[in-house]
Formats: sequence, structure tokens, C-alpha cells
Amino acid sequence: MLQTLKWLAFKSQQKKSIAKMRRKGVSKVATVLWFSIICCSLSVCFAQDCALPTNFEWTSTGPLAQPQHGWIALKDFSCVNYNGEFIVYMSTVNSSGNYGGGMMTFTNWYQMATATQYAMPVATVAPTLIYFAPKNIWVLMYEWGPWSFSYLTSSDPTKPTGWAGPYDLYQGSSIDETVICDSTNAYLFFANDNGNIYRATMPIGNFPGTFTNTTTIMSDTQNNLFEAVQVYTVQATTPKYLMIVECIGATGNRYFRSFTATNLGGSWTPLAATESNPFAGKANVTFNGSAWTADISHGDMVRNNPDQTQTIDPCNMQFLYQGDTNSSGLSYNLIPWRPGLLTWISNTPPYFPPSIQLAIPASATEGDGVLAGQGKIALTSTSSNDLVVNLTSSNTNKVTVPSSLVIPAGQSNAVFDLTIVNDTLLDGDQNVNITATATNFSPTHATILVHSTNTTTLSVTLPASASKAAGTLNNAGSVSAGTVVGANFTVSLTSSDPSKLIVPAATVLSTGQTSAVFNLTFVNDNAIEGPQNVTVTARVANWTQGSASMTITDAVQVDHFAWGTVSSPQQAGTSFPVTITAQDIANNTLDYLLPVTLSALIAGNAPGTNTILGYPSPDQIYYDEGEESTVGNSFTPNTNLKVTDFLSYFGDKVSIWTASGHLLVSQNVVGVPGTWVDTPLPTPLVLSAGNTYVITAHEINTNIFWSYALPATFPDGAINQSYWDYGDLFPTDLGGTQWFFVDLRYAKDFVAIPINPGATTDFSNGIWSGNIAVLQAGTNVILQASAAGGSSGISIPFNVLGMNLPGTPMLTIATLSNSVVLSWPTNIANFNLVQSSTLSNWTTVPVTPVIMGSNYNATITIQTGSLFYRLRNP
Repeated sequence: MLQTLKWLAFKSQQKKSIAKMRRKGVSKVATVLWFSIICCSLSVCFAQDCALPTNFEWTSTGPLAQPQHGWIALKDFSCVNYNGEFIVYMSTVNSSGNYGGGMMTFTNWYQMATATQYAMPVATVAPTLIYFAPKNIWVLMYEWGPWSFSYLTSSDPTKPTGWAGPYDLYQGSSIDETVICDSTNAYLFFANDNGNIYRATMPIGNFPGTFTNTTTIMSDTQNNLFEAVQVYTVQATTPKYLMIVECIGATGNRYFRSFTATNLGGSWTPLAATESNPFAGKANVTFNGSAWTADISHGDMVRNNPDQTQTIDPCNMQFLYQGDTNSSGLSYNLIPWRPGLLTWISNTPPYFPPSIQLAIPASATEGDGVLAGQGKIALTSTSSNDLVVNLTSSNTNKVTVPSSLVIPAGQSNAVFDLTIVNDTLLDGDQNVNITATATNFSPTHATILVHSTNTTTLSVTLPASASKAAGTLNNAGSVSAGTVVGANFTVSLTSSDPSKLIVPAATVLSTGQTSAVFNLTFVNDNAIEGPQNVTVTARVANWTQGSASMTITDAVQVDHFAWGTVSSPQQAGTSFPVTITAQDIANNTLDYLLPVTLSALIAGNAPGTNTILGYPSPDQIYYDEGEESTVGNSFTPNTNLKVTDFLSYFGDKVSIWTASGHLLVSQNVVGVPGTWVDTPLPTPLVLSAGNTYVITAHEINTNIFWSYALPATFPDGAINQSYWDYGDLFPTDLGGTQWFFVDLRYAKDFVAIPINPGATTDFSNGIWSGNIAVLQAGTNVILQASAAGGSSGISIPFNVLGMNLPGTPMLTIATLSNSVVLSWPTNIANFNLVQSSTLSNWTTVPVTPVIMGSNYNATITIQTGSLFYRLRNP
């Protein structure tokens, strides 16, 4: 060291002489030299342009930090020094070997032991952090996200929750990315654990963006070019670039090879590139104390300039790396990696002052009390006088130690007590740093992990319901703790069904808070499957987990069900195939996945005698002067209706629509405006109970009539709302009338007949195909499909013949004027004709059958109400 100071003094005198000859700038030069001497703690302090050595020598710290949050490893570091603060992003590993992302900030390396370790909301594994100056944004790149490499952007890298994204950086097989830019291009370098190094480029104006044009730029054995490639700009007058690549040594230990280039798009030349002469490895790293790791693994050169050039100062090189504290017998994902710092020294042996070695328990539990004599001090050399060793705790709410102890002259060891306190704070497991200092001795520190015994209960709050089409609802979910937290806690979040609801992997309960919010993202798969309950669960180790559920509704609804053609006749009791399709208003097939209810009915021949409005007289008239419009009313029947006629007081066309605008039937009408006109339908229209319909009248240059004072109900349902719009269309503008004078006549002479099954199984892609059996004979049988929410559909009418079981005569029915004729064969005897109005309490038909040819015939006058007939063998 003395020789070094003399050399510096000589250099200083040389510079002063030069300054004197120039007669200007003497104080300025002296100031620069003084700053260099003060700030450069090592033995080589060149001016601002140093050459990269061909043989590197490093000195290493011990482990700088212990994992928090239940993690077992901190690794894959990316480090910049910005605004006087170190910003470190890293991979984290939990006890299950699962990777995540973390970050921390601090102002000096000894503070790293006590710096808060924030869990990233997304797993930013193997990160690379740069400030992209051309666009004034920070970019954080990482692997194993939505793409092979993904990136986030932010205006403040010190906020772990302030990142936007993710976005696509690169797609393809790859591992351990880094990005560096020159004035023209952005370059992506990466490895793949296969002995190759790859490169892709894009114009700098397109960055950040997606790289695509990958080429292989270096190849060797797998162990010689393994992973963790980093590329830097070397601060120098002539541009030069440094690449380092992690390799696997002969005994399995990790080390780094290095290469240089004069062009990021050019070829690379080995620099220090062997295990015996590495860039960094056990062959050229000296430890201040015991060698705690034989692995120098994935890390980053400390960059004082954080921009996209990734510039390093060859006069002042430091390397933040991951070291292995104990990997014996462990799988790779369970290795307890810790951060260590390498500092470059000259090729002459480094000077190490005597140091203090400190040993304390690795962990304790809050409230353990006094750990008598479990703190141990050892000096690397004795002192000729009594030595006062000062002790400090970074968190006296957790651990206290004596302020000092005295090691007698000539002795090198001492012990002290640690007191483990229970502060009742809800702050989780805490790493506490114990520091020992003494005059003329290098200071040291050690870390003890204090396990928390304080717990609480989590609760989750969600909206009661949301549609699949809701997209992302920012901050719509929240998680709360039962008490204020005393530290930042990462709360893991899971959705019971990520195909319906996506939540972040985690959110952070911040110090001094009781709750945190998170986004809810709903997946719109366009499937119709009914309301779905999804549960979100929040967890923190050793706390009581919380959960809440919400209902997710379909984004689209079925307008109607379309039946495939059913051939006529069918045989009662015999199954036949049918197809039902769920459709929207435009008859497009929907991805419907639910079952529907099946039923069958027969419409009678009775004429429609019932109306909705009841032939009222108008109290309002609009005198149209040439405009075309459509007006009408919506209504909901509470029983099935058979519409036989349209009634209109004005207009040239009457239509019935579903509530969503699907046209069911339209009929031209002719009449004198101001009088009720009855127009029969060619074929009766069946309207299903519980569904809402709209009946409309179309007019051009015709007066429109309505009332404000009619009731909102009719004997078989409710009238809901009036509508109007210009043109010949389905009207959607709300009207204030009660009601427009357009109506219908209907009957209710339906007979329900049994079918099997009474419901379908689940639809598949909007279609159900299966077999149905109608269990009773009839003419003009209609099949009906109905779903929750009112959607329905009916088949075209078809006939069903009676059952013809072996030894059983077939009963047929035909109409004759105002009578029905029932027939059955005479070749099967001992059957009587019976009747019932309720399908029970059967009685003999009061008509004597007559033989006509080979049949018995019974002619029965049609009566009011429904009657069922069958043959019965006594």
C-alpha cells in the first residue's frame, strides 16, 4: 500500500508540473487527482481510459443478503447505480423450487443485507434492466413469461408495481437474455444451454419491440458456452465491447469466460476464456475471510450508467454475482444462492487489513429471549492492546446485542449474547444484520433470520357478478388483513378457474396498510354455459387464507332454438332423431353448452277469441304527413298462446317479433284507418309462456292511433312497453303511450302430451342431437325447447300415430264434420274404447261401435274441452 501511495504521489506531481507549464487549471487538475485518490480504495487508479486486462483478479465479499418472504434463493442479478442508489432486480426461488421475480434498492453494499426485498407482481425471471434514453423509458426484460422473452416498461424502476405490460420481446427456444444498443441498432443476445450464443437485431427506433431475425454467432461445447450471457460497452476512446458467458468447469463449478469485439454485429475474440484463466471463477477470486462459494454464477457488472449502451468503467469494475452456500446433494432449483460482490484489483497481491470474523445463529423465533453466548467473535490477528469491538443490530425491535465487548490483548476470541424480542408487529420473517467494527480491523457483519410468530386472517372482496365481456376491471378486487401490517407482504392470489377469471399471481400489502387491490380479467370465450361461480383465494405463509366468490355471466344470450325437420307421421312410444340448434337473432349458431327443457303439445281447432287490448277507442291520434314508421307494444304471456288473427286500427302490415328483434311472422293488412280490422293468419302462431314478444304495425302516410289510459295487463299476461322508430324495421326507441292500437286474437286450446326425455343433455358447440319419443298419438304435434331466461323454439307440426304393440290393436282418429271417428281392427277382440279428460279415471265411451269392413268405428260428437281415448283390455 505504501508503494501504491508513492506511485500516486509521483503521478500527482507529474500532473502538477504539466499544469504549471500551461499556467491554467492548476486547482482544477489537483481537484480531479484528489477526488481520484479519495474515491479509489484499491491500488490502481488510472485516469479515465483504462484497458481491459488479459488476466483478471477479483476480491469478493461474503454473502451480502439473505432471502426474505420464505424464499430460499436470490439469483440472476441485474444491477444499475442510478441517482446515487443501487437498483437490483433478480430471480427468487421458493422452497418448492418455483421461480419468481424480486427487486431491492439501497445506497451502499452493506445496506443490501437489510434492504426490503419486494416481490414482483409477475415472475420476472433472469431480468435485464436498462434505461432506454431515446424514448425516456425504463425497460425490464425477463424469461418464462407469456413469451420466451417478455418485457415491461416504466418511468420509475424503484417501484416494483409500476410496470406496464407484458409485451413480446422474442419467441423461440432461448434462455438468459440481454439487450444492448449502439447508435444504430438494438441487439438481443441470449443462450440456450446448448453451447451456442445467439443474436438478433432491430433498428434502434423500433425498440422496445419484438426481435425475430436470430443468428448463431458462437458455438462450442455445452459446458464451454452454457448460459447467463451479458454484453457491455467498455468505456474507452475507441469503441470496444465485452461479452461474458457462464460456463461449467471440470468439477461442475460455475465460472465466466470473456470475449471482446469492436462491433456488436461482428465477431468475438476470446479474452480471458479458460477455466484456469477465467473472467471470474474460483481460480482468480480471493475472499476476505473464508471462501464461502466455489461458484461464480449468473450476475451483472455494476453499471453506473444505466442506459441502453450497458457501459462499464474498466478502471473501476465490480460484478454482482450469485454464489452457492450449500448445494451438496440438492437439485439445481433448491440451491441456496446468495448475492456476492467481486471488485477488480491489480495483478499484484491485494492488501487485506486484519479482520473480524463474526458467527451468529442462522435463525431464531420471535420471543426466544436470550441466546446466551451464541454470538462469537474471532480476530484474524491478535492485538497488542485490549480491543474494543462495537456491535450494532440493524433492527433492535427484533434482535438486541451488547453495544460493545472487549477482547484482551493477545487474545483473538470472545462471545456475546443475542436477545430475540417479540415486538408483536405483523411484519413477517425478518433478516437482521449484526455488524462488528473495531479500530484498524476490517468490519464484518452476519445475518440472522427471525421467524415471526404473529399472524392474521386474510379476506377477499370481489364484485357480486360481472359479464365475460367485462375485460379487465382495474383494482376491482381487494385483499385485506385483520390488522395493519408492519412490513411489505406479498400475497399470492389464485383463481379457481383461470379459464373464466384471471388474477395476478400476487399483490403487495404495503407497510402501514390493511388492504391492497388487484385487477380482475374476465375471459370472453363466447360460450353460453350459464352463470359460473369462480373463487379467488389469497394466501400468505402462516396466515389464515381468505377467499371470495363471484358470479360470471355469459356475454351473449340465445335468441331462440331452431328445430331440424321432423318427418310425419311418427309412431307413439317410438324414438326418432331430432336436432336442436341454439341461434342468435340473425340465425347464427351460438356456442351454447347447457341443457334445455323439452315438451310437446297439440293445438286445438278453436278460433282465437281473446285479445290483448280488447278493441278500445283511441284518445290520441298522430296525423302522419308522409313519414314511414313502425310502432308497437311488447307483451309477455303467462300461458301458451295460439295466435289466429291480427287486429289493426291503422297501417299496412302487422308483425310479431321476439324481444331481441327476431321476426316470427309478418302479415299484410288492408283496412280503413280508424277502425279495427281482423286479418286471419294462414297458419296459427304459437307463443310460449314466459317469453316476451313485440307486436308492431307499419305505416306510410297513415294516421297513428293510441291511448294513454289502457291497463298494463291482459287476462293471460302483461303488456310491458311501447316502441317506435322511423322506417320498416324492428322498433327500439321507447314510447310513452299505453298503448299503440295493434293487437291479435288468440286461443288457448293446447293439450300437453307426454314425451321422453323431458330435457336434453348438454349441447355441444350450440347443437344437440338425440332421440325423442312422443308417448301419445295426436295430430299436429308441436315439440318445444325452452331454456332459463325465456329463450325457446318450436318444431313444425307433425302427426303421431298410436302405439302398435304385439297383440294390441292400433287406435286411429279422424275428423268428420263436427265429430271424430275412432277406428280399430276387428281381428283382435276383447278391447273396449274408454275416455278421460285428465288421463286418469277412464270411463267407457257412451257410443256403441259399429263394424265397417275390418274395423270397429265409433263416431263421437266434438264437445267443449279435451278428451283422451284409448283401447283397454279388461
